[in-house]
Amino acid sequence: MFSKISIVVCLCLPTTGLAQTQSPSDASYLAEIDFTQSNRTEFIDQQKELLRATWAPTMLLFTRINPSLSDTVAEVPWNEDYETAFGCMHDMMSEQAALEAANTRLQASITMIEYIYEHPSVTFASLDEHAELMNLMVPEPIYATAASECGLLALNAEIMRERGLMDAMVNAQSN
Repeated sequence: MFSKISIVVCLCLPTTGLAQTQSPSDASYLAEIDFTQSNRTEFIDQQKELLRATWAPTMLLFTRINPSLSDTVAEVPWNEDYETAFGCMHDMMSEQAALEAANTRLQASITMIEYIYEHPSVTFASLDEHAELMNLMVPEPIYATAASECGLLALNAEIMRERGLMDAMVNAQSN
């Protein structure tokens, strides 16, 4: 059974190769994205860019606990399954005139990147001590629903299992 934090991490996982540094990458270009103006293909491409930008800081939440995970999380996951999931999310949110939720998720992701780099003590194990970051990780209901129904949560959970991140979360929670 997933804990609340596990589900939040699965939701925000794509919201971020792994930088071995503690300094932020320049993600300011992300602020120019406007999902409400994107067609399906652009939406998928922009989500891929967002995944690339948020991967390293998100993985820091794990590698700060267990540096040996660096090799297993180094590569940004992207495959046809991600394209399908994000395409489905675009379609679902478009049909409901809710693409603004993706913009809200984008802005939260940009702020999350900054927060993670500005707080070098934050790890997956200490998330409950960082209410501001936890609030940023919780997407709007329509975004969460689309992510779930389109298979993004399951895809992220599988990536996390394959790369040992689920085990790292369980170990961090039990310590």
